[in-house]
Amino acid sequence: IAVLILLGIVALQWLGIRISSQFQEVTTSLKCLAFLILVLACLLVPASGHALARMTPSMTFSGLMVALQAIVITYGGWQSPLYFIEEDRNPTRNLPRIMIGGVLSVIGIYLLVNVALLKVLPMSQLAGATFPAADAARMIAGTHGRNFITVLSVISLIPLLNAVMMMGTRVIFGLGRDQLFWSRTSTVNRGGTPDTATLLTAAIAVGLIATGTFQRLIAVTSFFLAANYSLCCMALIALRRREPELQRPYRAWGYPWSVWLVMAGSVNLLVGIL
Repeated sequence: IAVLILLGIVALQWLGIRISSQFQEVTTSLKCLAFLILVLACLLVPASGHALARMTPSMTFSGLMVALQAIVITYGGWQSPLYFIEEDRNPTRNLPRIMIGGVLSVIGIYLLVNVALLKVLPMSQLAGATFPAADAARMIAGTHGRNFITVLSVISLIPLLNAVMMMGTRVIFGLGRDQLFWSRTSTVNRGGTPDTATLLTAAIAVGLIATGTFQRLIAVTSFFLAANYSLCCMALIALRRREPELQRPYRAWGYPWSVWLVMAGSVNLLVGIL
């Protein structure tokens, strides 16, 4: 199923960037709407009377690292607008607005979802749940509710996959155009899609799917995301020292302390994951 969905996304992107971009906007909006409907349904259900303080909270270093891996993946798309700068008509205005607004939107949605789940599920059940949103839907609407959320969750992954595929292909496209990789990857089709880069990305993704090691892939991905954050911070510091007079349309608020803070957090996460 995962491979078929992936191939479907490749076919969609092959039609051109305009169609794949419109698909991304519509499906992402529908996903946010579905999350908000689930939140409202949970909050409108009468309280079940379970006590939230029955469990004694405990934290271990390894447990914290596992949790942070999932959190890094959750917010991992905040920087994705960077990959589409050349395709944006007014990036100086749109990029900060999209990145900051995206992070704030995700924070708001996930906080609301957690409040809603705590309203419906006892903490003991929530702590051991592998799919808490479906468990909450079952409490509200029975088996049909759980099945609906399960199907909805699979569908909601499609816009995420579409975005990640678009991001990955543009990295390979840029490397090929700058002669840092196979030059053929810098070609585009009539619709503006990097064709060779898309096929290469899809082939690698199919190979990863075939491993069947979802949790291991999450851990590996979170490691490379944290490594990427660290390298980007180092690059920012190095470029500002080497080229102080270069025109910079974006401000780095709190520089250099904000950069060192992010880099310190990324390095600590890297050490913890290792």
